[in-house]
Amino acid sequence: MWSAVGVVAGFYLLIGSFIIVMRAKAIRDEGAKITLFWRVGVWPWAIIGVALDVAFNVVAGTVMFLELPHEIMFTSRSKRHVREAKGWRLAIALFWQKQLNQISPGHV
Repeated sequence: MWSAVGVVAGFYLLIGSFIIVMRAKAIRDEGAKITLFWRVGVWPWAIIGVALDVAFNVVAGTVMFLELPHEIMFTSRSKRHVREAKGWRLAIALFWQKQLNQISPGHV
């Protein structure tokens, strides 16, 4: 039971960190200067997000795509499958492309 709670909590931490970090990146890309307050506040989320993304790629990505990862990050794996895959792997990659690009346009 607790392991299931941990998996769900980890997934929501991953989603939350993605949203926080991508919003900060969008603000920076729009030319605004992010204050030290927000940079210090976002960095822990970025570190957590990277660690969880790697774990998600190794575990969930391996199960979803039925292959060992060739990339460290899940986005890189999804991009490869959008470019190269056919059939069900492409369908999975396109699902993730849609989800990730909704928060961060052009991400995948």
